[in-house]
Amino acid sequence: ADGQNVCGAIATPNFKHVFGYWEASVRYGYQPGMQSAFWIQSDTFGRDPAPEKAGVEIDVFEHTAATTQPVGFDHNLIWGGYGPSKQHAAYKGALPGLADGKFHRFGVAWTPAGYTFYVDGRVSWSSKGTGAPVSRAPQFIILDTEIPRPNLAPSRGYGPLGAPTNAHLDVDYVRV
Repeated sequence: ADGQNVCGAIATPNFKHVFGYWEASVRYGYQPGMQSAFWIQSDTFGRDPAPEKAGVEIDVFEHTAATTQPVGFDHNLIWGGYGPSKQHAAYKGALPGLADGKFHRFGVAWTPAGYTFYVDGRVSWSSKGTGAPVSRAPQFIILDTEIPRPNLAPSRGYGPLGAPTNAHLDVDYVRV
């Protein structure tokens, strides 16, 4: 139904940290309408007008449901909550081998000076010059898959429950 968001996730609400290098080794099975992500969030996101205190959503790896390419991904920084005060800075990229069935490393160096993103050990984007604030709030990890817009999913779904599917996100490791 419209407005539904079907999601499966693991999170580390009891492990929170400020700054450092955060990395996950992931692979996913591309399917239209499915979104996969490795992101970092705070418990207080959007609750304080100062994003430095409230936290910044740090999308280290996101393959969005609207992406029609299996090799497309983005890095995204969101602050100000999800309402009318929402702001963001983003990088949209493509990794030719992203859907090759192998694990790929996505990381972010989160420092008091900003965020530097990495894909397979190489710098892919920096927040320098974007105007994105730097969170100083303790934040935790989320790894998830979701179907945020069911109208983009295949009309027959992703297969019967309990049967093998290509719609998946596999995580080899997460390191902070």
